[in-house]
Amino acid sequence: MKINGMVLFFLIVFLEVFSTQATAASFDCKKASTWLEKKVCSNPELSKLDEQMADAYQDALANSLPDEQKKIKEHQKKWLKRLLKSLQTIKHDCNEFDECINNSLLYDYEKRIDQLHENFIRFSDRIFRNIHIDHSRQEKDCEEDSKKKVWIGKFLSYPQIKNPRDENEKLWNIVVSKKAGVEFKQDEKDKCTHLDDKYIVSFNNKHLISIYIDRQWVPEGAGRGFRKNATFPWLIEQRRELQTTDIFDDKTNWRKKIEDLLAQKLKEGKEEATTDKIYPSAIKEAVSSPEKWEISKDSLSFGLEYNYPGSSHFFVKLEWKILEPYISKDGRSLIYD
Repeated sequence: MKINGMVLFFLIVFLEVFSTQATAASFDCKKASTWLEKKVCSNPELSKLDEQMADAYQDALANSLPDEQKKIKEHQKKWLKRLLKSLQTIKHDCNEFDECINNSLLYDYEKRIDQLHENFIRFSDRIFRNIHIDHSRQEKDCEEDSKKKVWIGKFLSYPQIKNPRDENEKLWNIVVSKKAGVEFKQDEKDKCTHLDDKYIVSFNNKHLISIYIDRQWVPEGAGRGFRKNATFPWLIEQRRELQTTDIFDDKTNWRKKIEDLLAQKLKEGKEEATTDKIYPSAIKEAVSSPEKWEISKDSLSFGLEYNYPGSSHFFVKLEWKILEPYISKDGRSLIYD
């Protein structure tokens, strides 16, 4: 007799959250009785997601110290409480329409699984843990019917160095935490807009840590939202943000050379967009703005903006070996050491 993973996981965590005296037992979908149990058991995709959730949850606990395990458990409880609370709103908004309800549950589960998978990011010399903030809430006055409460999602995740080894790494934790928190708090003022801010470590070595920032806003009821991508490259030893002169040698006329290389790549038609789809100043701004540089071991990508509102950047990649003639001696040490 097959046990449904999602219902079992729901029961285990639900019992822990609400501290009942009952004992958790294996659950057979043939014995499903509640609305949610029946909903889950009737949807193979949801059932499969819960199995993934249980695996990701156990993996996160197994790879954590006791204090970190406690935080993971607390966040899992908060997530489940929010999910159970929002189900009534979902049912009301969807008018019991199965596809709508299922899509809402799928989204919540997929997001939480991603958070658990991303709980720790391991590099050769550093381990980062992700902090997840969930300020989702019910808001009224977001639609014409002011009596109706709409569920608004407010999500933030950002990395912190696990067990920082010196004052420089401690400072990085403080700077990233403050930057993410301030920007998220500012956007939260728009009560009727869904937010999803992600700060992701994209490059790490002993000199430099770079974060890729993906920020999304979706006004309640809107067909599409807005998106902004940026990066945050930070020099650990110098305790400041990266500047263009940290990598490139101004004597080489590197700005003009790289602008020409990017324009040529767009003309070749192999990129996501062509020059007629970007702002006229986009290439120049991307080359001169390190907050639009996505750094990797093998390449440097430049974030170009489309020439229509609400769109994200797209990145055009140039390999370091192509950029080699324009990199300073200190720049080589910064990237390759």
